[in-house]
Amino acid sequence: MIALVSYEIAERRKVRFALKKKLFLICDDLNPGGAERQSLLLAKKLTENWEPILVSFSDGPLQSEYYKAGIPVHYIERSARFDFLSPLKKLTYLIKSHKPDLLHSWGCMSTIASSLVARKNKIPHIASTVRMGMVPKNAKLLSKLASRLGTYSVANSYAGLSAWNIPNRKGRVVYNGFDWNRTRSCSSDSMLSDKEYRILMVASMSSLKDWQAFLSTAQYISSKDKSISFHGFGDGLCREPILSSARDLLKSGTIFLPGRTSNPISECQNASVGVLFSTFGEGISNSIMEYMACGLPVICSNSGGNPELVTDGITGFLVDPDNNPEQIANRILWLKDNPEKSRAMGLAGKERIKNRFSIEQMVQGYLDLYNQALEA
Repeated sequence: MIALVSYEIAERRKVRFALKKKLFLICDDLNPGGAERQSLLLAKKLTENWEPILVSFSDGPLQSEYYKAGIPVHYIERSARFDFLSPLKKLTYLIKSHKPDLLHSWGCMSTIASSLVARKNKIPHIASTVRMGMVPKNAKLLSKLASRLGTYSVANSYAGLSAWNIPNRKGRVVYNGFDWNRTRSCSSDSMLSDKEYRILMVASMSSLKDWQAFLSTAQYISSKDKSISFHGFGDGLCREPILSSARDLLKSGTIFLPGRTSNPISECQNASVGVLFSTFGEGISNSIMEYMACGLPVICSNSGGNPELVTDGITGFLVDPDNNPEQIANRILWLKDNPEKSRAMGLAGKERIKNRFSIEQMVQGYLDLYNQALEA
């Protein structure tokens, strides 16, 4: 009798596995960028009806996370950053070997390659390349091409769909999701003393982020309130010029620029206000989501997808896109002088992430889109 029950359980498992649909998640690389992190979250949270398989055009720090989750990883070598032709042969081979039901690409080169292979093999293709709320002036022709490929083109903000001029018939929005498991390893108690007031910015040190506004705001406030310090975490090609511009502020202890952080959640939990200033329109910023999830009021540029995430006057403040330091400073000083209202804004932001930007909602959004693509 026990043997018969065991046999029936094994057979049910075989049937359940056979009914799974195979999904190829195809990335340009496995560096911890916004799109790559969202792809990883999706792969880990997919229902039992899907079997995710990762294909990446290069490796990176996130590879270990896929291995831990038990997700198969295949690498395809390419000759250069903007090479989408050399991976075609191996991608075709992998598709013939695994017979995926759907392709979902996350990068520019992987999307162009996926589109060519998907058409040839008549496989539905989801393209998630639109991650910005505006089109940068230096946007490559290939990026613009990739944004229009796929059975459906997915943006993480409505601002992105509009800016990239994605046709209504194929454009879809699936908001980024925040993984609350990331907060479990951090203390819920702030280490700030009553006399400390920290302004936090976590962003790449690139031309796409307005670090000069961060520095100028720190300079403006330092003449009015010495108890406010500015902590900026990030790295990139613009780091040396930024450090040079901040030399006096660094010496005075007004500003701290220690480099990239491996634990942004911990930094959020030891801050008073989260800020993010951009020179272009964000999509749905992971940094802002982290601020809000940790209960921080947010001050950010009123551009791109930021208004879809931050509600002005409720969860923080949206400042003019030119990031005027005096306007930003006045918002910071107001928050410091109104601690109860500041705390209420932080709590409202936390609730907004729970209600509108959960990982479960993101996963369900993609599952619905997968089904639409399979039925198209």
